[in-house]
Amino acid sequence: MRFNELRREIDGNISSRILSRELRKLVEDGLVERIDYGTVPPRVEYRLTQYGQTASSFLESMNKWNLAHKQMNASKSEMDEILNKEELNMNNHKKVD
Repeated sequence: MRFNELRREIDGNISSRILSRELRKLVEDGLVERIDYGTVPPRVEYRLTQYGQTASSFLESMNKWNLAHKQMNASKSEMDEILNKEELNMNNHKKVD
């Protein structure tokens, strides 16, 4: 996958500098392979190594957990907002009495 493709696929905002740094670490650890085609303009691709593929089921599980966690946090935030509004309404009624 090319660098900008990868950057677009990542959920959330990540700077080019941070992504480059993390990819470099993954290459050093042997999880990702960097393929430089030596062309002008530069063309570089990244892909999982065989070693990196051994972690794919773990990473998929982590991704599922992350998505569920995000959904739970969103639901929790919505619930907190509703409860806060109800509490304000109750406090306003008490002041009137």
